[in-house]
Amino acid sequence: MSARVRIGKAARLDTRQAEISPAASRESRPASFTLDLASMAPIAFWRGTEAVGIKAAVTTRIGGVSEGDYESLNLGLNVGDDPGHVVQNRRIAAELFSSSLSQFIYCDQQHGTSALLVDGSWAGRGTTSRTDAPKVDALVTTTSSLVLAVLVADCLPVLLLDPTAQVLGLAHAGWRGTASNVVARTLALMESVGAHPERCLILLGPAISPAAYQVGPEVVDQINKALGQPAASCIFPHKDGGWALDLEAANRTLLTCAGVRQDQIFSSHMSTASPCFFSHRLHHPCGRFAMFAQLCPSGPAACAQRGTGAAH
Repeated sequence: MSARVRIGKAARLDTRQAEISPAASRESRPASFTLDLASMAPIAFWRGTEAVGIKAAVTTRIGGVSEGDYESLNLGLNVGDDPGHVVQNRRIAAELFSSSLSQFIYCDQQHGTSALLVDGSWAGRGTTSRTDAPKVDALVTTTSSLVLAVLVADCLPVLLLDPTAQVLGLAHAGWRGTASNVVARTLALMESVGAHPERCLILLGPAISPAAYQVGPEVVDQINKALGQPAASCIFPHKDGGWALDLEAANRTLLTCAGVRQDQIFSSHMSTASPCFFSHRLHHPCGRFAMFAQLCPSGPAACAQRGTGAAH
């Protein structure tokens, strides 16, 4: 099973928001999701995800075998690191996620908007080489045996889940993906297999902070075209000249305009300025860290019984 979505010119954004009562919000979802990052830990798990039937985590740069600029848990095969070290690091990260590398799928990310629907037949693709990795920036699955992965080092990793339909998506949103609305394209593919945006939960992983993300007029122009008037909330003058871009705020806007409830979007409240993560802006060349996500085999109940998603 595979399907690829490429949507052309984005539809005009609907910026109207549905009013959600606090009581309805409490009944429809857990109170919150938080990224639990312990000092010097190689992986941080999202707390609370067991209640909605998934396991999710973010790796750090700690605990691997790479050296120099890529020290030490670099998971990127396209940044100049020793490929043998990268594959070993990926095996380490898979074990920390209580899985095996053969159950993962990695993309050859293009800074675009293509999304791919994958099942168990895709397991292992892109894990040890880029040659068999799908050239997409978002993955969607309904298969519990498969672990989705996206790589970042300033771009925003976005997890999307319809807990009722048990449809899981994972997207890579840099400024180009944001300007082209990769999150809406991921939601569109999820809808094709039974998801509904208004039911979706969103987890936003660590990304570059607006203070560190100075951009030029060409980026501002593209974001303005994508968001229209709401772009004013995520683009503002940078202290060193030019403009600052808030990737998280921009993608929040795009998600709510696509039908996701604002109160169902959760942030890690972490930035790549932390020494725990790689940052292309702060140090180049550098490695890549990842967000991982997997559906639990038997849904939320099985996750809760095993404690999946709790601190590790």
